Amino acid sequence: MFRMISMLTILLFGIQIFAEGNTQSGHFKDFGLGSGTGNFMTYPELEIWATYQGWKVEPDQNFAGIRNQVCQMIGEDGIEFDLQKENLEKRAVYLYLELVRYRDSKYSPLPSRILKVYVNGNWKETVEIAKGKNFRNPIMIRLDPSEFTDTKIKVRLEPFGPIQKGNFWGIWDAFLSNTKMDS
Repeated sequence: MFRMISMLTILLFGIQIFAEGNTQSGHFKDFGLGSGTGNFMTYPELEIWATYQGWKVEPDQNFAGIRNQVCQMIGEDGIEFDLQKENLEKRAVYLYLELVRYRDSKYSPLPSRILKVYVNGNWKETVEIAKGKNFRNPIMIRLDPSEFTDTKIKVRLEPFGPIQKGNFWGIWDAFLSNTKMDS
């Protein structure tokens, strides 16, 4: 029922629920309900779920002008998607991933979790949550021009280690940029 109300609200108020295209700085993928099959959650749904766990969830930020408050949850099998850079320039490109980020409370710490990031089948980054340790958004990965095949890359996000049933990890957005963002 709540999901239907959330969807109706999104449709009535004209919120963009999926986009894929180019920003001024590069190609992006804004995960959402129109992006195909998958388990999608809106910010209000995540907020309710996180509250029941004793956590807070941070909303979808506006990195590179991309925001819709809908994420794709990353199941135990992981997810895979393609991104394409705009030109054939022979310089480094940065892959940015905005993951769903939770904050714990003193009464309910976040569980230890690991997410591996692969580009074209090659391990690039490990994102980890543990007691007293949490990542910052967006995750930045430097890519060499040789890693692109016909200007494209395949990104895979895969939970690692002892995996509990259900979803924990989620992704709001992914984008490529020719410039390094200040952290």
